[in-house]
Amino acid sequence: MRAGVPLAVLLGPWGVGAETGRLQANVVYVTMAEVYIDAGTQSGISPGDPGVIQRQGKTLARAEVMDAGRSSARLRLLSKSTEEIQAGDTVTVETSFRTQGGSSAPAGVKPDPDFVPLLAPWPGPRPSAFPQRNIFHGSLRMRDVVQDDSSDRSDYSISRMELTSDMDRLAGSSWSLRMDGNVSYRSGVAFENSADYREARYDVFRLLLEGPVGGRGFARMGRFAPAELPAFGFIDGVQGEARLNPGFRLGAVGGFRPEGTEQRPSSDWPSAGLYASLKTGGSSGFRTWGTVGVLADYFKGDLDRLALLWEERVDFRAPVSFLISAEGDKRVDNSPDQPSAQLSRLNVSASWYPWKSCSLRGGVDSGQSDIVRPSQSVENNGWTVSGADYFRSWVALGQSLGWGWRAEGDVSFYHASSDDMPPLWRGGLTKTRLPFFPSGYLTGTIYNISGRALEGLGAQASMGLPMFRQRLYLGPTCRARNAVRPDDPKKWEWVDYGARADWRVSPFNIFAGFVRTNTETTSSVLMDLGVDYRW
Repeated sequence: MRAGVPLAVLLGPWGVGAETGRLQANVVYVTMAEVYIDAGTQSGISPGDPGVIQRQGKTLARAEVMDAGRSSARLRLLSKSTEEIQAGDTVTVETSFRTQGGSSAPAGVKPDPDFVPLLAPWPGPRPSAFPQRNIFHGSLRMRDVVQDDSSDRSDYSISRMELTSDMDRLAGSSWSLRMDGNVSYRSGVAFENSADYREARYDVFRLLLEGPVGGRGFARMGRFAPAELPAFGFIDGVQGEARLNPGFRLGAVGGFRPEGTEQRPSSDWPSAGLYASLKTGGSSGFRTWGTVGVLADYFKGDLDRLALLWEERVDFRAPVSFLISAEGDKRVDNSPDQPSAQLSRLNVSASWYPWKSCSLRGGVDSGQSDIVRPSQSVENNGWTVSGADYFRSWVALGQSLGWGWRAEGDVSFYHASSDDMPPLWRGGLTKTRLPFFPSGYLTGTIYNISGRALEGLGAQASMGLPMFRQRLYLGPTCRARNAVRPDDPKKWEWVDYGARADWRVSPFNIFAGFVRTNTETTSSVLMDLGVDYRW
């Protein structure tokens, strides 16, 4: 979840049914609980409108519009999707055609050619009144995990309560309050060094107030990680952004870093940053959206880090796209043993769909840690130095074979200053539209295992079986391997097997599962049980 967030672009056409109040749009960006579409208030969409996400006529999930800009909107999922939602899926919204004056949108309204991904609240004109106010929604999950080990060396249990909640339209305004966090408690003989071992621990990942400011800006305040520049990381502070024209934005972030593994508020790490975002290209053909920022961290009054951050998304008329994320660090002290500047992180990935049934992806990842921050020399401050430079390249191929069959495979090459690994590969075959389970699937995968302890092959099989109108979901799985220590004879053996069940009784989702592991060194049973309540 803390990986770089790609910026979405327009992927296809949409249309308006003025007589029926039904609009069809496309998904352009997906998070764990939300989707973003390429239509907004200009086409009649308003917060509160219901929607259905579909793919080739099959319903994947229900959704509700939470925020709407002129040409983009953010929807939250109201039900667990039957399949992974992807960019390009169809969203049908039952539009109410509410506008600022309460009138209906005219028939034949045209889309805004400048699509702006709604990664932040749209800084547009503020409506005179909302039909509802203080709308509270979210989810609460209670979960227990217990592991019983025959050797009594890895027995443990953990209880966790996770809360995700949003309150929109505070006092009838465009402002929202958002919160994510959990409380956990762990016991047993394993994981004794965990922060929640025999002591209840709470973590707050997001607690912020955000909303539009003026006609072309927005503000956030609280604990958050800026979605516009994810490499900036979490901060307790404020953020402001202004849109100077449809394709150019300027923003600033400032505050204090949470400290240590406890991530508690602290005044020891002041941090500030400036960033600029630029979008070029039209609704078709070449398009690019990039954000560049400068980050400055201080530690107890001294400059601790000075970095340049870059996120870029590039799309061409052909089905080719690139994602680029990079960080460059500058030395902040006079140490002669460190370089003056270096490219500390670079991630580049590319996707190409030469035809509808085929996908080709690849990328490179690299990292360097030659520049050591002054704070890293202080003990027990929560910072660590990896001490390992690495470079990884990978390529993946997917091909639909017809009749519900699809083949996929990938290979990666990894090199590090502390360890070298031979190429790692994986190949798999998936069958959908199973007999008696038209929405089910069966997947088999084989891969190589290579490391200091084991060498050989591994295999895994899994199934997804929705039933009772997809209210009950069963997911059995099993793994085997033909991998042992380099000098031992090889033979195939079962590693583990298990199953998971999800029972959806709106607004509850009850889930349970188990995994049985049995190898030469481990014999254990892991049990998982919980309930998820959404409102």
